[in-house]
Amino acid sequence: KKGKVMKFDSGECMINYLKQNSAAHADVESYLVIDYANPPKLIDAEKAFWLHGENIDSPMGGNVAAFESNDAAEKMKTETGSQLLNWNEVMKLEL
Repeated sequence: KKGKVMKFDSGECMINYLKQNSAAHADVESYLVIDYANPPKLIDAEKAFWLHGENIDSPMGGNVAAFESNDAAEKMKTETGSQLLNWNEVMKLEL
């Protein structure tokens, strides 16, 4: 909200930072992550459809991926046997 932009290597790095810096949430205008099905498109992390599972290949090994569409997430869920989560559930993961 103050014009500062923070960039992370991956969604899981951003999530871990937010967990460790809970006071930062009040100052954040938006959380953006890469759409796993359509890189390099940025999507709203809070509205994304998240998958978590050991067969999800993510940059930092957290085994999470964000999708803009539920259809894309459901397709990957079927292919990988992963778990479909929302933003609040992802924020509770140990990554």
